[in-house]
Amino acid sequence: RGYCFARRTAGSSYNASMRFATLSTLTVATALSMPPARRRQSPRLRAEPVARGGSSTNGGGVAFAASAMLLVSAHRTVFSAAMPELQASLGFDARTVGALQAAYLAGYGLTNAAGGAAADRVGGAKVLALCLVVWSSLVALTPAAASLGVAALALCRFGFGVASGPALPASLAVVSSQPDADSRAKGIATVLCGFNVGSAAGLLS
Repeated sequence: RGYCFARRTAGSSYNASMRFATLSTLTVATALSMPPARRRQSPRLRAEPVARGGSSTNGGGVAFAASAMLLVSAHRTVFSAAMPELQASLGFDARTVGALQAAYLAGYGLTNAAGGAAADRVGGAKVLALCLVVWSSLVALTPAAASLGVAALALCRFGFGVASGPALPASLAVVSSQPDADSRAKGIATVLCGFNVGSAAGLLS
């Protein structure tokens, strides 16, 4: 009986395997016999340039945006790179360092979305130029603020975050004014390249 049961089981498994193999063969044969599908050619879309967002249709606006992103990234990274020296010279502990970094991030997050809305309304180049003047002034005042104490330095870092928050959305608004998709793609790559170069320059300075 056991032999017969095993034989019947093996036979049923073999039949099931054959049915699956036959079904797979028929599926493949059907797929191969079908005529190749003709690829649909979609019309090439031409996006209209954004009227607001800042600058001219040449590369001058993109170069300005990339330079601004380089500066804001370098200014942000320099402070982080100089933190060990500030801890040694001013006696900052880990909690103070965390508070200073949090002050910057709070200001940055406060104006990130608002800066993008302002760039869409009045132009990315105008917003970016104003922010560049403000954050550069605050960076120049940072040593004086550090000499006045932790509160003054935290307030300076908060102001730097507020001024630098609109930088990226304003830069993208400048890029959006380029006349075609290729120019906009190259503009985004240039702006992000400037940002990364600024980070490297800040760490090396």
